Amino acid sequence: MSVLDITKRAASRLGFETKPGEGLSKNLHEVQTQVQQKYRWYLVINGLHAAFIESVTRPGYRVETKEYRLLDYHFKHPTNVKWEDVSFTVKEIFSSNVANSVGGLFMQKLKAAWAPPDQIVPGQYRDLSKSALINALGTIIIRSINPEGETYEEWELKQAFIKEVKFGELSYAADGMTDIRISLSYDWAELKYFGPK
Repeated sequence: MSVLDITKRAASRLGFETKPGEGLSKNLHEVQTQVQQKYRWYLVINGLHAAFIESVTRPGYRVETKEYRLLDYHFKHPTNVKWEDVSFTVKEIFSSNVANSVGGLFMQKLKAAWAPPDQIVPGQYRDLSKSALINALGTIIIRSINPEGETYEEWELKQAFIKEVKFGELSYAADGMTDIRISLSYDWAELKYFGPK
């Protein structure tokens, strides 16, 4: 199957028809601007520039079920919805001021909700809480954009907090940038679709 055949099929499925004498070029352009492309996105997170973020997974959910047997038949019944963790990779930018480095930012977000044993102040004891982790992280939004830079899809993670931070491996055999892999847990996600303008 040729690229032209694939394009014609895609154009047909998206509602574009090739008109006699017009050719496929106009329709192909319209199809391309309607395709959701992987590289047009950015992640909004407090304190971190979007340019440092290399990749992000979008939210997903799973409906958990319980199976019941009645006579010789098996029936599955939905029990609840479970949202999958979202993770993203950040390229590290080094600064002599640790508070302004990428790794320092995520350590600050942890310390805003939890104190190491050697930094506990007498009379100011606190335990790790979900609300403190949520407040430290702030609002998390994943935006997909079109070629003009306009948002057409927006995911907002509700009650999100950092579940895991993995600092990348160091090696004498590589000269690439170091990175950090962060996993977020959240209660649910809200999807807004803005559509073409």
